[in-house]
Amino acid sequence: MQIEIQQKIFLRSNRIKDASNDIWFIHPFGESGLCYKEAFESVLVGNFNLFVPDLPGCGVTPNYGQPKTMDEQISCLIDLIDKISYNSNLFLVAHSVSGLIGTQLCEHYQERMKGYVSVEGNLLEADSYYSSLPISNSKEDFFKKYTDSVFEKSSSRLDFRRYLSSIYFADADSLYIWGKSTEKHISGNKAALAFMGLKCEKRYIWGDKDTPQVTQEFIKNNDIPNIHFEGVGHWPMIETPEKFYNELDYFFTGIAQKYT
Repeated sequence: MQIEIQQKIFLRSNRIKDASNDIWFIHPFGESGLCYKEAFESVLVGNFNLFVPDLPGCGVTPNYGQPKTMDEQISCLIDLIDKISYNSNLFLVAHSVSGLIGTQLCEHYQERMKGYVSVEGNLLEADSYYSSLPISNSKEDFFKKYTDSVFEKSSSRLDFRRYLSSIYFADADSLYIWGKSTEKHISGNKAALAFMGLKCEKRYIWGDKDTPQVTQEFIKNNDIPNIHFEGVGHWPMIETPEKFYNELDYFFTGIAQKYT
């Protein structure tokens, strides 16, 4: 793993000489790129360039006094990707509410985006919980409800313990603005329709421990191309990292071979 600062954003990376296939990993609400740290110990490091930014206001990247909406986060990512991956095939992994970001990045890059994996990304309104708390709460109430809930769950789950530590490195103002700005994107099944309408090759990874039943049924009833992790929760890359990254490698390598 290498550490870089690009466009004022903290970036973890793995670069392979002469490689032309770049995977970008987008962390979710309150997280940092550390939720993907096992990627740098996986089979992917021998096959792809890997890029894992901390979004402004999260992890190591400050918000520079300007908390960003989701759309502004997307603009930052486009600037970053354009600078680094200007001549590469693009692949994308996005988790949870950042599935909304991932879908919009795929729409932006069109044919340049070769493959996309949404990991428990938002499809239906039922998939929004922590990130939608700012919509109906003051900043103070939001942050208390948020941290209290994650703290309670962290007593029995490693994934929530890791999540809790990331939350306390995040900027509360940034999370509040980001969360409020998701409202227009999560109503009804708008997110699901956008994901299903993507032209790039895609997969939806989900575990049955945390995915709402209504979403599980929606995935099956609409034949959404998916990979089911039985008995696994919201962070399969933490709970079962070897299986998770092997699945990514198998999917993305199959696509990359078409462009060699």
